Order: sequence, then structure tokens, then C-alpha cells
Amino acid sequence: MMEVDHAILLVIIANGWESYQSSDESSGLFYLLCEQQLRVTLREISHSEEKSAMKRITGIQGPPSDQFMTIGEQKRGVTRLRLAVAIALWIIGAAILGAACVIIHNHPMPWPIELTAANVIQGQHHIPCIYTGQSRTWIDIVSDTIDTLNGPVLGVLIPILWMIGMMLFRCIRQALFLGSAVLSAGGLWLVLELLVARPRPVTAEGICIHRIVPAYSFPSGHVMHDVVLYGFLLYLSFSQSVRRWRYGWVLLPLQVLALLYILAVGYSRLESGEHWLFDVLGGYLTAILWLFLFIFLYRWISALLATRRAKQRALGPAR
Repeated sequence: MMEVDHAILLVIIANGWESYQSSDESSGLFYLLCEQQLRVTLREISHSEEKSAMKRITGIQGPPSDQFMTIGEQKRGVTRLRLAVAIALWIIGAAILGAACVIIHNHPMPWPIELTAANVIQGQHHIPCIYTGQSRTWIDIVSDTIDTLNGPVLGVLIPILWMIGMMLFRCIRQALFLGSAVLSAGGLWLVLELLVARPRPVTAEGICIHRIVPAYSFPSGHVMHDVVLYGFLLYLSFSQSVRRWRYGWVLLPLQVLALLYILAVGYSRLESGEHWLFDVLGGYLTAILWLFLFIFLYRWISALLATRRAKQRALGPAR
């Protein structure tokens, strides 16, 4: 990309400032350059050099550069602080997850609190429990429905349908990130469950099991899949472009439903007797870490693409 000379850039900014004061059509160029090109180029110029160059070239009184740079530095400082806090929390969460994997691998049997949680959630039932031979409550039906939605067919088909729908609305980048997040979360679950190798609950432990699953128990794959899928969709639904949509209020019931579903999937794993409490909690923690990682990557790449497009528009007429 062609570099812009400092003097030329200052002339452009000066013209943009005059336009901004007179509110004509080129005022948008002032904002564009200030937000994108100015932070890259004028950062290399000292405050005194910038002010003297502005006065010598344009002869007009623009906005005080030291004040402008101070505001920009403050914004960048706040952004860096938020990023540092987010990274620190993510590392702490990853450390907790790693410690939990090691502890549960060395102690795969259910902990007392897990047995208590399973008995409270499942309630009274016959021991040994034959699920197919007893009447089902509405909670059993909901748990079985959630299990079906996360089966080998629908668990793959539903994310694909979401991606196709997003592509139809020209949200290509969002669809690709959604598919990548869900697919990679499945791969992460496979690696963790093989490393931890915790057995699933059995009827001999007094648990009523809805179905026998030939896989390990920690972390819960259903929880990871749904949190990453619907969590990323929730994040996109709160993005700036969606908030500006005049019919954005229509999404509110869907947002509430998605949040309730994310919470319900963990409960259903315990109610169906297919996981222990720590399996579900581990699934939530792993999914949240993975979700935030992909949200960070999405925001980072989106910002890079936006900066590149803005510079191309700004430099286009000068080429």
C-alpha cells in the first residue's frame, strides 16, 4: 500500500477540518482519516512538529493536536487495559480447566457432591432404573429432546443450516467463524475426553440413565457444542449492525430463548444421567474459553479488514 507523505496528509486533514466546520459533503473524510490513517502516520511526528506543520502548510486553526492525541491515547489505553484484563481472566480460566482435567483424571470416580446433585435432580426412581420401562415426566421429554438436537445428525445439520442462512444475508465472515468455532470445539472435546478418560455414570451407582453413550464423560460434549454455537450467535445478535436494525427488537425473544437453552442443556445432562456435575461444569468452562477466543479472533480480524478498507478508500483518489 502506498505511503502518504506527512505534509500531504496534513493538507487533506486541514481541508477535511474546513469542510467539517462548513458541514459540506467531504466532512466524512476528516473522520475517516482521523480514525484510521492519522493514528498510524501522525504517531511518528512529535506534537510540536505536527502543530508547526499544520500552521505553516494550511494557515488555519484546526483542533489542538496535543488534545487530539491525548484523547486518542486515552482511548487506546482503556482498550489495552480491557484487553489485558480479558487475557488474564482467560489464562486463569484455562489454568483452572487444566487443573480440573488432571484432578478428575487421577480421581475418575464420582465425588460426593456429584452423587448428591444427581439424586436431587433425578428425584426418586427405581434402583436399578430401567428408563424405557417407566413413565416419563415433561422434564424427561425436554431432556430427550435436547439430546436429540445434539445427536450425530442434527448436531451437524443445525450449525450448517445457520451458516447457510447467514450466507444468504451476506454474512460470509460471520458464518465462517461460526462454523470454525463449532467444528474446532468438537475437536477440542474429543482431545480432552480422551486425555481425561473419565467413565460415564452407571446404574450400579444409583443413577437412572436415559441412554448408553460409548464415550467418556468429561467434559460434556453437548454443553460445549451448544454454548459455542448459540453463544456465538448471541454475540452476533448484539453487534452494532444488528442493533442499528430497525426491527432488532424482534430478536429479543430469540435471545432470551437461546440463553435459557444454554442453561437448560447442562441441567438436561444431569437429569438424563449421562454426566456428572463436574462434567457439566467443565463443559461450560471449556466452551466459554473457546467461545471468547473465537470472539476475540473475530473482532481482531474484522478490525483489520475495516482498517484496510478505510485506508483503501482514503488513498483511492490519490493513486
